[in-house]
Amino acid sequence: KEILLKYLNGCLKLFSNNRYFAPYCTVCQSSGYGKSKLVLECGSHVPLVYGVFRSVNDKAFPCMSPWIKDFYYVITKFEDQDQEKSILAYFLSVMEAYFDLYLELFSDIKFEENVTLVMKELVKLFSTEEGQKQFFTKVQVKLPSYFSDTDILIDMDDLLEKIKSLSIKVIHKLFESGSKSDSKSGSKSDLEYKPFVIVLDEASLLLEFNFEGKVNPLVAIRRALHQLPIESRLLIVVIGTNGDVSEYNKKVNEDSLRIISRKYILPPLVLSRNFDVLRDKFNLSSLKINCTNMKCKDFLKLLVTFGRPMWCSLLFSNIFTVAHAKIKNGSENQYTPFMAIWSISVGLTINSDLKLVKTL
Repeated sequence: KEILLKYLNGCLKLFSNNRYFAPYCTVCQSSGYGKSKLVLECGSHVPLVYGVFRSVNDKAFPCMSPWIKDFYYVITKFEDQDQEKSILAYFLSVMEAYFDLYLELFSDIKFEENVTLVMKELVKLFSTEEGQKQFFTKVQVKLPSYFSDTDILIDMDDLLEKIKSLSIKVIHKLFESGSKSDSKSGSKSDLEYKPFVIVLDEASLLLEFNFEGKVNPLVAIRRALHQLPIESRLLIVVIGTNGDVSEYNKKVNEDSLRIISRKYILPPLVLSRNFDVLRDKFNLSSLKINCTNMKCKDFLKLLVTFGRPMWCSLLFSNIFTVAHAKIKNGSENQYTPFMAIWSISVGLTINSDLKLVKTL
């Protein structure tokens, strides 16, 4: 987590030197290695809005965020510079919704005006389907200020200024509140490169969409962010699972440049494989796996962590539910995902005409 936080702060610092195209960066790693959870955990330290992309019929875990679904509809509705303006206006609505929700929780007596507790509560909110719905309700209240059925109700200069001033205001509000209740909130000099983060998870879906006469949605998002002033604290973090890292970081086209000095792309963060502390601390070859040991709950918990690294970050009581959701990955069929995994384990070759191949 510390490495990721330093990376996010570093990206904002790089953008501020006026050589980088946009406050847009990518975090990449294979499925099940905990990148989404890791990024969410950063929401306890910086203002962070989390959203997941999914296709319409995809019921994989975690499910699509309602505000992301609406955002996608909006950005594909407009064209050219209106599309870029619509992207920024939607991000502004999301930022305002986050700030309103923060202020509500901060004034709630059970959080005792403790910024750390409030930010942890917001992380919990973005981690659940119900919490995502609650957040989208807040976003919907903000949207009519900036969108009509056919137009965007704010000009670009006002939009850029609002994003800049709000991102700075949120950072300073959290710092001022945190300094009263949390001595670890940092010095005022630390605030200069603290970002307001909006996370777009499962962004590989956006790589697949090509609309006639329109640029790829990820490219459109990056072009919109290119217009932000360097004083802005907004940072968009794209999480990629499938596809090559370079796909998320396309070279800047000359015709995309409004600000000629900004030609470079912020470097991606490619997370290496996680290693559980226990693997380094204990001699695993001495473990005896037998019926007696398997009946010991603590021993079973240890074994679970040697599967996907994400398991060791879950409560033991939640592991089965999450594992089941991950394995099914949105499949309506009760058995094919498990059959696919079993087939891989025993080295079976599967006819490419079978429905099972899609699950694989």
